[in-house]
Amino acid sequence: MRITFTTPNGEMVTLDLAEDMELENVKALCEYDLKIPAINMVISVNGQALTDDKKTLTAVGLKDGDVVLVLPAISNRPAAAAASPRPQPAAGGGGGGPTPSKIPKIDFSTISVAPGGTSRPSGSRQAQSSVAGTSGQAAAAAELRQAQLYAEQTRSQLESDPDAMEKITKESPELLAAILKADGSAVLEYLKKQRLEAARKMQMLYSNPDSAEAQQLMLEQIRQQAIQDNLEYALEHTPESMGSVQMLYVNCSVNGKQMKAFVDSGAQISIISREYAELCNIAHLIDERMQGMAVGVGTQRFAGKIHACQMEIGGAHLTTSFNVLEQGNMQILLGLDMLRRHQMVIDLKRNVLVVGTTNTEAHFLSEAEIPTNGLGKDRDMAFIPNETDIEALVAMGFSREQARAALIKFEGNKDQAASELLTKPGTNAGGATGSQ
Repeated sequence: MRITFTTPNGEMVTLDLAEDMELENVKALCEYDLKIPAINMVISVNGQALTDDKKTLTAVGLKDGDVVLVLPAISNRPAAAAASPRPQPAAGGGGGGPTPSKIPKIDFSTISVAPGGTSRPSGSRQAQSSVAGTSGQAAAAAELRQAQLYAEQTRSQLESDPDAMEKITKESPELLAAILKADGSAVLEYLKKQRLEAARKMQMLYSNPDSAEAQQLMLEQIRQQAIQDNLEYALEHTPESMGSVQMLYVNCSVNGKQMKAFVDSGAQISIISREYAELCNIAHLIDERMQGMAVGVGTQRFAGKIHACQMEIGGAHLTTSFNVLEQGNMQILLGLDMLRRHQMVIDLKRNVLVVGTTNTEAHFLSEAEIPTNGLGKDRDMAFIPNETDIEALVAMGFSREQARAALIKFEGNKDQAASELLTKPGTNAGGATGSQ
């Protein structure tokens, strides 16, 4: 059977165990992962502590898939020691050494050990309280300085990482506001709230582990642990999945103009932008009766369609058709329509695009040859932002020029553009730059 053992501190382990395994052996298996000595380990099932280590898992009512809470035992050694009788001195007081009754009782509570190793009287309690208060103030000041430094460093990192900015905006807007203001006291207050909440959850697990909230918390811990284990497995066995995927581009030419075509089997149609249609001198062939909308990651308007033109790939001349985007930064996109028409095969083992109708091949471009912005390195045309996105940023209080510049910088990513405008020095939500 498969059983998950968890502690209030968040330690967790899932084990495949035999049904007839005794509890003492289970504790030994859990000892390392849960960081609790087996001799001090208490297994709780349905709010009841299991005290007989000789019982089997089946005997205590555990079944496959159960989640069990494990607690450290509370030591009762001082109480036992206090209850044990002390040896009495022998009658008559004979013997060579001093008996317990003859040992003088000394009160060490009035002696304080100094750091240097010498002893001195304890002094007044007021002086001790003053020293303790001074130490507490120094610790609080150091904690505040650390929070201030954390806020400043994190703000610098977020300003250079739009993805991290977007994530923290969604997850912790209160913390983000404190970081952007470099307010160490607000950051410290937020972190204290988080610690108090964590302590409350731990207390709840100790006091009432069978409550619905405690069970939900344990299930969430199990889920998070499974996610972490999955990530560690991926990092060990498939580290390449953590990097960016290189897109598939091939060299081609349209009407004698050298281009770079993006091969996308997930696109239904092949596309060229109006800008590049004009560059290739085929814009006069656009049939504007075929206008429409391109829907995918965002929307774009089609200016029309070029029904037939010549494109050269791998030395073969192919008749192709393109839908023309009114705006956009795409040179050419080869969609599923052209891949099917010319029986093209994406051969990733040999890193080539095979054109079945002409029995020719074109090698995919290396990472250094791939256009960085979809336009190629021979032509630097800025991204044309969507009008709807511009209006959305203007509605937030920024000027049209600010909104357009931010969208161009992040190639239409509205969330990243908004984060940039909110954090950029000298930019205010109100449409003005600088002081108002």
